[in-house]
Amino acid sequence: MDPKRREILIRLAEEYGTPLYVYFLDIIKERVVNLISIIENYLRNYLIAYACKACSLLYVCSYISKIGLGAEVVSDGELYIALKAGFDRDKIIFDGVSKSDYEIEYALSQKIYSINCESLKELEVISDVAKKLGVYADIGLRINPKVSFHTHSYLKTGTGYNKFGIDFEEVSKNLDLIKKLENINLRGFHFHLGSNIYSAKPFIDAINRISSLISLAIDKGYEIEYLDIGGGIPSIKDKQALKDYLSPILEALNEKVLNLGDIKIIFEPGRYIVADSAVLLTRVNYVKRVGKNDWVLVDAGMNDFIRPALYNAIHPIECVSCISSEERIYSIGGPVCESSDVFAKNIRLPVIKRGDLLAILETGAYGISISSNYNSRRRPAVVAVEGDKYKLIRMREEFRDLIDKEIV
Repeated sequence: MDPKRREILIRLAEEYGTPLYVYFLDIIKERVVNLISIIENYLRNYLIAYACKACSLLYVCSYISKIGLGAEVVSDGELYIALKAGFDRDKIIFDGVSKSDYEIEYALSQKIYSINCESLKELEVISDVAKKLGVYADIGLRINPKVSFHTHSYLKTGTGYNKFGIDFEEVSKNLDLIKKLENINLRGFHFHLGSNIYSAKPFIDAINRISSLISLAIDKGYEIEYLDIGGGIPSIKDKQALKDYLSPILEALNEKVLNLGDIKIIFEPGRYIVADSAVLLTRVNYVKRVGKNDWVLVDAGMNDFIRPALYNAIHPIECVSCISSEERIYSIGGPVCESSDVFAKNIRLPVIKRGDLLAILETGAYGISISSNYNSRRRPAVVAVEGDKYKLIRMREEFRDLIDKEIV
């Protein structure tokens, strides 16, 4: 770890306590700049809509909005945060597999760019709500392209057995019927294959399939304005590696989609933008031996960061405070009463002692946003670092926050 960053992390842990999330905003900006520089070599008309689910902290979202990105939201709460964060309404996309009537009404009342619809029945509901409000609903249709690829099964959303999207064949057969719905303006199509997709091929397969649907819709008189290819870009740090990953996808878009018209391409990156920007600092409570295993027990738990327990995700862990050159094999566990509350197994670290400070890396995406109060544990504080300055952006919860909404 860079000595300067190590010094900052030690200082922040002492000032704000642990567990503590620390976001380095400069990393977020670097990721966005790299992504834009690559896309601009291929596309003229595009929108990068940050997937707020990855990290919906208001301060982080505000920082991203000021860079100029749009927002992809999947709930009324995320839409509320996106608006508070200053995202332009005409750069906000509302996704979500089971939108309530209220969420649809809220989205329409805010005049956002588009609502991506996940079923023909939802389309009818949007039509009814739009009529009630006396507005036209700008919508896209989320297509399930039934594309297979390798990632954790919980992260796949574009295969034939998932709950997401509308069957390709169903949309093809019902384009004429959709045109008859009142107060509906079909602006585009959408697909989202899943998360952590390490190959360009699934994107290319989906683009090839969806392009024929766009062509069919245009032939039937629709003015298709956009194709939203969702998220799924993994957290690629090296710019050249990112270019190598994206180039085949961007070339496929040029070949298969842009020849159909001036169609805006929408990207919904979340993990790529924020994953590497944060670490979770945690203090060692105990070191003990169980059988043949040396366990390091820390004050952060799966309630603070659930990805290792939920997805078997592997996150690098470093000892920030260790000074010993001797190394041992440790497993890292938290305080939650679950056997799955484990951050790492059998990893090599310097000799650990009680009170040492560990950093769980790459926790910026789906960390604080999926945190909970399980075991009645208070959610951690969050600090943002920009250059040589830092700021507390989320206070550590207090005991009263655990019961604040309850009625006795």
